[in-house]
Amino acid sequence: MVLKDLRTRAFRAEAIDLAETRPASFIDAGCELSGTLRFRENVRIDGHVEGELLADKDVEIGPSASVHANLHCESAVIRGEVRGDVEAVRTITFHKGAHVHGQMKASAIVIEEGAQFRGTIVIGGDARDPVGLPADGTASGAATAKSS
Repeated sequence: MVLKDLRTRAFRAEAIDLAETRPASFIDAGCELSGTLRFRENVRIDGHVEGELLADKDVEIGPSASVHANLHCESAVIRGEVRGDVEAVRTITFHKGAHVHGQMKASAIVIEEGAQFRGTIVIGGDARDPVGLPADGTASGAATAKSS
């Protein structure tokens, strides 16, 4: 009896964890939205969005998505196209196949091999005042990353 009770509690805990990570809202591939969109829970976008996207929790940009918007969220996972600035409290992750253009600001950034990115990245600090750039905003060097 005790073992069954423990298994039931463990199953319920797993279900709660899964529910917290699943998106509560979807913008499907056939949808086109523009304006300021606000989400209180996790959201997955597979359609086309223009404007501004404000999310209290996580945002997932699917492989078929086209997002031409500034995005503010807890964390972002990007698999599709994003043109605009992304600011995340925790992490921004670019997966293989992502096409991203804009300024990214987060506590951590993960770029998977095969993702394409053009823009600036700010990790921590103030995005309006990137560290290491002269007052005129020009950079004097370049960085290259290789995978093993």
